[in-house]
Amino acid sequence: MKHYFFITQAFVNDEKKDKQYANLEIEYARGASPTLILKNEEGVEVESLAIDKWDTDTVREYLTQHLKP
Repeated sequence: MKHYFFITQAFVNDEKKDKQYANLEIEYARGASPTLILKNEEGVEVESLAIDKWDTDTVREYLTQHLKP
């Protein structure tokens, strides 16, 4: 399980994501598994996904498909 965490951490630490996903916010919660929370325009949570087993490419693909530019 830790292997996947480091892959997700690599995405979080990648500076390219800041330009590619301008409306992406990252919050750290010590001891929490990586979770992707999608919110609508009003800031209301509409979807929550555990991404601890996702690789970096999967995270990028999902965000590209679901985030507005």
